[in-house]
Amino acid sequence: MLDRLTNPKHRPGPYWVFGNESLDENNRTIASRSPHGKATALGLSVPLENNRSVTTLVRASQRTSVHVRSFLAALDDFAIFAPVTPVLRGIAPDTAPRSPVGLYGGQLAEAVALLSTQTSGARAVAEALSMIDWAKKVTAGEPKRSFISPSVPTSRIVVEFQDRFMSKGRNTLSGYDASEGALYLLFMLVLAAHSQSPRVFAVDNFDQALNPRTGRELTRAFIRNAMAVDRQVLLTTHNPLVLDGLDLGDERIRLFTVNRDRRGHTNVKRVPVRDFSGLKRKHGEHAVSRLWIEGRLGGMPDV
Repeated sequence: MLDRLTNPKHRPGPYWVFGNESLDENNRTIASRSPHGKATALGLSVPLENNRSVTTLVRASQRTSVHVRSFLAALDDFAIFAPVTPVLRGIAPDTAPRSPVGLYGGQLAEAVALLSTQTSGARAVAEALSMIDWAKKVTAGEPKRSFISPSVPTSRIVVEFQDRFMSKGRNTLSGYDASEGALYLLFMLVLAAHSQSPRVFAVDNFDQALNPRTGRELTRAFIRNAMAVDRQVLLTTHNPLVLDGLDLGDERIRLFTVNRDRRGHTNVKRVPVRDFSGLKRKHGEHAVSRLWIEGRLGGMPDV
């Protein structure tokens, strides 16, 4: 539990400063820190810089349970993905690269090439393709100047789409020519299904670049693929139909609202859904989105 993490504006530093924090397991504190910088880990009092968490003291210790070490490793690998179009197209570098894909959309083609050779990954790529009505095939390979202008900077491997409506031999489109929505769909399902994606991660503005109904279908497919590889994901959205893609009858899938109170503090509250199937029967398939728009769930500004 972290009680305070700060970086005072009157004395800003290059790192966040830890205040009160503790790490508990089975109602027993195994590491903690006081406001005065005193740190205790596994029963021992040790010196610790205020820009380091007490979790660093217990993460590598064999005296710490496997469950706690696994939990801390998952948090250590946490990432927030926010893909942007130029990076998805492969014409701009990703300033935050990582495996399997970068935080801003980099390495998409490489990830598609690898996933296409795996059964579960190929299924996720096929699901993305099913939501792109103009494309009949998607692959990844070396850029060919026959369909990419020499003036366009590209990465070593690029995503290629085959357009079902264009003449054969002239129907190959690169990521540079494809719509941003198509690239975004592909990126999201690759991220959800890839075995090397972080165990815990977040996606900012999950509904970006998509029309509302496609956003709803992507939500269903994304959750299905992420749960198949045991991922925990935090998604933010401003699209009501994304909420209709959530199976809130499944306890593993939860809806939260985020508001700021009069003092500017951020409040996160879970939206309780006691009888999801009954809610659908009473209000229809768009029950959750309608309730949100009507302001009955929270998370909506008073305008």
